[in-house]
Amino acid sequence: MAIDPVAASTQPSLADKMHSVCWHGRTISILAAGALGSLAIITIATFPLSLVAYAFAIPAICTAIYLAKRTFSFSKRKEEELPFPAFQKIRSSELVQLSSKKTIASRQDFLAAKDLPIPPPPLIGKSKFVSKEMVEHLMRHKKDSALGVKYIPGDKITNMEGALHTFVTPLCKILMTGDFRWEGKLQGNAFGKNQARPVILSAAIHPDFELDTVMMPLARLTSKAIPGEIADLSKIPSARDKKDQSFRTLYEEKLQKHMIYHLLSDHRLPALGEIRADQILDLPQAISFLENSLRNGSCQVKGHFVRIGSSVLSLELLFQVYIEQLRNELKILEAHTPQGYVYTVNPPSIFAQTLGGAPGARLLNRLQALAFQFLASEISHLKVLAFSDYADPEILPLLKRALPLAHVISKKDYTPNAYPEFAVVLHNNSDGFGQNIETEGPTSLDGVIGSYSNAACVLKRDRPDLLHFVY
Repeated sequence: MAIDPVAASTQPSLADKMHSVCWHGRTISILAAGALGSLAIITIATFPLSLVAYAFAIPAICTAIYLAKRTFSFSKRKEEELPFPAFQKIRSSELVQLSSKKTIASRQDFLAAKDLPIPPPPLIGKSKFVSKEMVEHLMRHKKDSALGVKYIPGDKITNMEGALHTFVTPLCKILMTGDFRWEGKLQGNAFGKNQARPVILSAAIHPDFELDTVMMPLARLTSKAIPGEIADLSKIPSARDKKDQSFRTLYEEKLQKHMIYHLLSDHRLPALGEIRADQILDLPQAISFLENSLRNGSCQVKGHFVRIGSSVLSLELLFQVYIEQLRNELKILEAHTPQGYVYTVNPPSIFAQTLGGAPGARLLNRLQALAFQFLASEISHLKVLAFSDYADPEILPLLKRALPLAHVISKKDYTPNAYPEFAVVLHNNSDGFGQNIETEGPTSLDGVIGSYSNAACVLKRDRPDLLHFVY
C-alpha cells in the first residue's frame, strides 16, 4: 500500500480503510451464507428423494451456518483487535489495563501470553528508492543480535543493505510496562498491576558510523568519482552468493551507486581531485557551518565536505540521509496522530564513533536539526520535541529555530503527564543488522524498550502481516 505523503492528511485513515474492508467482508459473508442456504433448500425441495441432493445440501447448510456465525462473531470483536494500530487514539499520559489473567511485566510475558490480543503490525515508512522486496528482506532477515558487529560472511544482510535500512522506518503502537530509561544503567520503575503506557515506537535505523563499514564508505570521497546508477532491487541475492567476496564487492558497489544517485543532486559523488581545498571543512568548521545555516534559515550544503581523520565525507549526502529518514517518519506521524505527538530524541554516541565520538555526535545532531528546518512546512502535529541534550546543551536553541511552532525542551524536563492529550514517540536507537528489540536485555535504550514492552510481538520477524502497511 503506497500513500502519497503530500495527500496523506486528506486521505482516509488506516482505521477508516480497515473498517471499510471489514464491513465489505461481512456483507460478502452474509450474502454467501444466504445464497448457500437458499440453494440447499431449493435442491432438497426439488429432489427430495435424491441422495446426491442431500450430499450437496448438508455440507452447503453447514458452510452457511459457519459463515453466519463467523460474521456475527467478528462483528462483536473489539476495535483494538482489528489489524491496524490506531495511533490517533493514543494518549500516552493514560495507563491502560492489560486483560491478561497472568502478570505481564516483560517481553517474555508478552510473548508467552495467550489471553492478550495480537498487537497490530507496524506502519513502515520507506523512501521511494527502496523496493518492497528489499523492505521485506531487511525486516525479516536481521540476526538475533548484533552488538558492535555489522556484516559477517554468512549473514543475510550486507553492510550496504544495512545502510539502505536507514531509509526504512517501522513505527509501532507498543505498551510499556514501566517508565524505564537507560542512563548508563537501567533507571525507572514498573507500573505494576498489569498496567502499561501506550506509546509509539519509531524503530528508525540510526545513520551508522559505529564502524568504518556502513555509512562511511557510502559518503566518503575517493580518488575516483562514483557515478550514481539506479539499480533493480526486486531480487535479493542469497546469503550464499553474498558470502563470495568478489560477488559481494560488486553487489555492494551497486547498492552504493543506487543510493548516491538518489541522495545527491548531481547523481554522483565527486573525486577528491575535483573539489577545492576551501570546500573541505574540519569537524569544528563543519559544526559551525551547520549552526550558521540553522540561524540563517539556509539549507544549502551542496559543495561542502567534512574531513574526519583521513576521510572526506559529503555533507550534502549526510544531510539528505537525515531528510529522507525524517520524511519517512513524518508521512506516518502527521497523517495518523491528529491529537499531536511528543517526539523524543536520545542521540546515541555509539553510532558516531568513527566521526570522532562526541564531536561527531554534535555534527549529526545539527544535520538532524537542519532536516527538521528543511521539512518544517510538512510538520503540523509535532507539538513537543524533547531532546536529550546532556552532551550537547547548545543544540536546544538551534532546534527552537528549526521548529518555531513546537515546544522544544530538554528530555530531562519531560514527563508524560505534562502533555495529557498527546502521543509519545520513542526511538530505540538501533542499527540495521540485529533484532536486538527481540533479544537484548536491559543494557541499552534498545534493550530497555524491548525488555519491558510488547515491541518484540509487533516487530516479530516471522509474523505473516509484518509488511501489511508499507508507505
